[in-house]
This record gives sequence, structure tokens and C-alpha cells, in this order.
Amino acid sequence: MNNTTEAFFAAAGDLAGELLARLKREDPNAYGALCVAMKAGGFFNLNCAFGAAGPIDTRLQFTAPNGERATLFEVGMTPEGLQ
Repeated sequence: MNNTTEAFFAAAGDLAGELLARLKREDPNAYGALCVAMKAGGFFNLNCAFGAAGPIDTRLQFTAPNGERATLFEVGMTPEGLQ
């Protein structure tokens, strides 16, 4: 991998980690349920959308073992900045 790719994966990991830490602080029960679901085979998806001007949307989703997907966090960019 090149340095840009490595930096992207490091930043993506940091973002996912911070969002999960926030969930653990703000909703310990939901965080605990995610931990149980992960042990059963669930996984996270971190999706980043880019446009000509750069990143426009980032979302952290969780896919449960049964295939159900839920968006945990979403951060979007507008011309005015983060929303």
C-alpha cells in the first residue's frame, strides 16, 4: 500500500473508534448490544462518498448476523461545512 492509502485507513479507523466511543458514553445499552451482535458475526461498514470538491458524506453502519443493516452515525458536508 502507498502512504495515501495507509493514511486513509488510519483516519477511517480513528473515526470509527471515536464514533463507537461516543456511542459507549451516550448509550451503553446500545453499545453492549452491538458487542453481542459482533461476537455473533455482525460487522461494521464505514462508507465515504466523494464528489469533485472532496468528501461529501461519511457513515458508519452495522450489519447484523442476519444481514440487517443500520446506520449508526452519518456526517455530511455542505458548502457551509459539516452538518
